[in-house]
Amino acid sequence: MHVSPENKIYENQKCFFIQSVINMKEDSIKIDGMMCGHCQMHVTKALFAADGVLDVEVTLDPGQAKVNYDPEIITIKGLKGVINEAGYKA
Repeated sequence: MHVSPENKIYENQKCFFIQSVINMKEDSIKIDGMMCGHCQMHVTKALFAADGVLDVEVTLDPGQAKVNYDPEIITIKGLKGVINEAGYKA
């Protein structure tokens, strides 16, 4: 059987995803400074861009992010750093 480079990359990504789901952790992080939907979207995009983040739900009231992530790839401290770098206080 011939395995193309594209198939190998896909298989690696699939294995990474399955492994990440097994190791997944969910935490809520309090966020200060969000005032509108644009702020909410900015934090959401920043968190989704971080390696190891699988799902994000950011709410304005209360100001928080629920994050599903792989703690072997990113820590809660790392997630808070992403939020702080986006311009908000975690």
